[in-house]
Amino acid sequence: MAGDQLVSVVIPTFNGLAYLTEAIDSVRRQTYPNIELVIVDGGSTDGTLSWLETEGIAHVSLPPGTPPAETWTAATQTATGDLITLLCQDDVLYPEAIATQLSRMEQVPGAIATVARRDVIDASGTIVTRARGLTGISANQIEGPELIRQCLRKGTNVIGEPHVVLFQRQALLDQMPWDGSIPYLLDLATYQAVFDHPGVIVAINAEPVGAFRVSSASWSTRLVADQLRQMRQWQASFARTHPVSTRERLESRWNTWSQAQARRAFYLLLKVRKRWESA
Repeated sequence: MAGDQLVSVVIPTFNGLAYLTEAIDSVRRQTYPNIELVIVDGGSTDGTLSWLETEGIAHVSLPPGTPPAETWTAATQTATGDLITLLCQDDVLYPEAIATQLSRMEQVPGAIATVARRDVIDASGTIVTRARGLTGISANQIEGPELIRQCLRKGTNVIGEPHVVLFQRQALLDQMPWDGSIPYLLDLATYQAVFDHPGVIVAINAEPVGAFRVSSASWSTRLVADQLRQMRQWQASFARTHPVSTRERLESRWNTWSQAQARRAFYLLLKVRKRWESA
């Protein structure tokens, strides 16, 4: 493994102080030695900025009201590493994350990124689902356009949250800014911009490299409906610029609906579990 490569872990923040310490600690615990931590705040009012200053943690502050896509973009463009991964403020990386992601990429000549699985944790950090993501993908590498088409077929972002993707820096910077036109698919829209080109190769890491946090307090039936509508919006946009067979249309429509029902059931389970634990 080329330990001299600088890897930038960028954390865009906004009112995320409750979990930010854990996210930063997960970066500091990486076994890979050559890491740059980049934090860009989008106008927090919850004490995040004061805490960062008290702790002496370098960061960039953007004006209050900065849209998430702009914060993500500023964080990415501030990074100077050879490779970049973006960690949301309430998610965590496992200690071997960067080392294994980089090692996997080096095993696939020409890969512009590595994509891994992740665990799902609740507000307290308890794992509720293991090894999520990359549904339907079993090979150790995949062509970028096929990876994006898999998202269409499965009716969901099979790639996952940004911390499971390690990008070659220039491949990501060439497609900036992060596309916030479909808010809940901020990550998928940009993955498409990076990966959906002939000849692009993506390495696959079947192991979880971190955890994505969900909280029963932050989800609702309305949110699930918005996610369903926005996924269908993305699928319609994809179909306008790509050939999509009748079978793929039917498969994607069914899977999108099924994913929405699964999310409703999962969020309901979290709420019931929270009530049971507090009883």
